[in-house]
Amino acid sequence: MTDSHKHFVILPYFCDEEVDRYLKIARQLATFPQPAGGYHFLLASSPRTKTNPDLVAAYSKIGETIPFACPTQIFGYPEGPTAMFWDCMEFLADNFAEQPGFGLWLESDMAPIKPDWIDRLSAEWFSEPTAPIMMGC
Repeated sequence: MTDSHKHFVILPYFCDEEVDRYLKIARQLATFPQPAGGYHFLLASSPRTKTNPDLVAAYSKIGETIPFACPTQIFGYPEGPTAMFWDCMEFLADNFAEQPGFGLWLESDMAPIKPDWIDRLSAEWFSEPTAPIMMGC
């Protein structure tokens, strides 16, 4: 594993209920030790949602936090979330392509439960000689 990686945990949100769930996740993450490369968060708000200052404040206490208003004006399911995913991937590619690491799309109904969760994902990511383009289902 490399010390210069930068993994981004992407938190996409569309409504207040998701913000509430992400705030609960932030409280949990705050109890975990910092991962090897530190935490980096991309808080991705839907084009119909404003950046939530409480969410930014909570995650900024844990690690580097970038509020990101998804620019694509595509709405409805599944097109809207899919457009947000690609907005986030393009943002990471445009700004962090030279730095090894991944972007993890973490839905608000997913919750890390083990303190070393991101280090374990990182170990899996870097287990191949060439890091994959995409991992997961």
